[in-house]
Amino acid sequence: MDALKAKDVERADQCYATLRRAGMGSFLDWFPPPVFDYEDGDYVEAVWNALYGQWAESMERIKYRPDA
Repeated sequence: MDALKAKDVERADQCYATLRRAGMGSFLDWFPPPVFDYEDGDYVEAVWNALYGQWAESMERIKYRPDA
């Protein structure tokens, strides 16, 4: 987060590259539990996947922004 706030694209990219985004032991092995009464496992999984997709796409695009 500090690298992004400082607009240090190289450092942010290095941090992103160290995260295991798939396979055994990746953070995708974590399944957040429902917290509120209106949530169920499907809802939480859909929100988690949407957040992850947006984050991953944003991290890929930041490398190509000269003003980042």
